[in-house]
Amino acid sequence: MGLIRDLWNETVRFRTVTATLPRSEYYKLQLICDSINDHTDVEYEVTPDMIAERVLQTFISEAYEDGTSRLIRRLLPEVSRQRKR
Repeated sequence: MGLIRDLWNETVRFRTVTATLPRSEYYKLQLICDSINDHTDVEYEVTPDMIAERVLQTFISEAYEDGTSRLIRRLLPEVSRQRKR
């Protein structure tokens, strides 16, 4: 029972990252994966879920290392501007 639950949790964890993507964006990501798989010779296949997870992990690690103010300036430039009073 524990093995099945662990497998299910891993599957759901990967799916939740790409579940919020619009269908057209997921399709574009699938085309990118197909191109990567055509040009590489590895024993596994690159999937949209794999790319989404790695992008999210990279974002989290870089955002954690950056200061909050620098992160806001880079991601949300309209928020970091001075407000008119």
